[in-house]
Amino acid sequence: MVGVAGKGGEQRPAPRPALSGTPRDVPVPPGWKVLFHDDFSGEKGAGPGAEWIPDLGHRTVSPLGGKGPQNFGTGEIARMTADPANVAKDGKGRLALTPRRNGTEWTSARINSAKVFRFADGTRTAFEAEIKMPGITGVRANGYWPSFWLLNQAQRRHPEDGNWPSGGEIDIVEHVNGKNRAYFTLHCGIRGEGSSGGPCREPVGRGTSAECAPVGCGDGFHTYRLEFDRRTDAEEIRWYLDGRRVHRLTRDDPPRGVSERRWKRAWDNMTEGDGFFVIFTMAMGGAMPRGNGGDVGPATEPGHPMLVDRVTVSVEVPAADLPGDGQAPEPGRVHVDDTLPPLQPAVDQKSLR
Repeated sequence: MVGVAGKGGEQRPAPRPALSGTPRDVPVPPGWKVLFHDDFSGEKGAGPGAEWIPDLGHRTVSPLGGKGPQNFGTGEIARMTADPANVAKDGKGRLALTPRRNGTEWTSARINSAKVFRFADGTRTAFEAEIKMPGITGVRANGYWPSFWLLNQAQRRHPEDGNWPSGGEIDIVEHVNGKNRAYFTLHCGIRGEGSSGGPCREPVGRGTSAECAPVGCGDGFHTYRLEFDRRTDAEEIRWYLDGRRVHRLTRDDPPRGVSERRWKRAWDNMTEGDGFFVIFTMAMGGAMPRGNGGDVGPATEPGHPMLVDRVTVSVEVPAADLPGDGQAPEPGRVHVDDTLPPLQPAVDQKSLR
C-alpha cells in the first residue's frame, strides 16, 4: 500500500484522481460524479454540521412520533449525545466520535446523514470514508464498537414498526474490541418474517472480515468503500478495504441453503424502498462486542475516538450521459427529505461546551 501523509500526519493510501469540478482532493475516478462530500473542515470543537442529524438518548425517535427499540436493539449501553465532548471536529479536518464515562454512565455519539440515497436501476453508487478506528487494544478496548453503515429510510421514518432487517442494513465497516480486524456485513430480510433467521441468517447477517495492513485499523487511516452495482440484472454489492475487494454478494447467486426466490425478494426490498442514509456510530457494548469475546467492563478505558477524515458518496456517470448543466442524471439522484422535521430537537452546541 502506497501511503501519503494525511491531515494529521498519519499514513494513508494515496488518493485516486479527482474529477474536475468536484471538491478538492475527493478521490473519485473518471466517469464518476460526487453526490455528497464532507471533509469535516472547520473550527476545533464545532459540531458535525447541518448535513448530519444526531440520535439522542438510547433509541431512535422518529419525527412522526414512533420510537425504536431501547438501546437501539443491539444491547449497546452508551447514551448518545450531541455534546462536543462526544462528537466534534478536531480542527485538523476530521470528525471525532468519542466515548466518555461519567461515573457508571457512558456517553457517545451516533449521527445520520440528512440526505438519502437511492440505488437506482442502471447505476453504480459508491460510499467511501477514510477512518481511523480507536487506537486502543486489549482489555482496555473491550466493548468498543465503531461503525460506518447504511440504513433504509423506512427504518428511521417508522422505527416502531419492527421492520428491521427487511428494508436492509449495509455495514460498510465495523470494528470491535480494538482487534485489528474490520467486518463487512449485509443484513436483510422479508417483511413480516421477523428479525431472526431468514435469507441473511439474522441477527448475524451475511458478512466477512479482514485485517488492516500494513498499518492496523486503529493505528492509521484506512479507506472503506462500498459499491452497489445495478448496471445489469446481475446486481452486486462489493466491499473494499484500501482499494482491495474483501466481500461480494450478488442478486443472482443466493447463499447456500437460501432459495433464489427468497434471496431475490430480500434483495429487491433494498432497491424498491425509499433509499438509504449514512450513519457513523461510536457504540459501546452490545451484541457484537460480546459475540467477539469482550464487553464493557471495569478495565474499559474511555476517551479514544473514531476519527473520520472524510466521507464521499458518488455515482458512476459516463460522460456521454451528463446533461448540459453537468448534474448527475435522475437515476443517481440524491434528495433530502424536506417533508419531515429533524429526527431530534435542534441542539444548541454552545450550550453544551
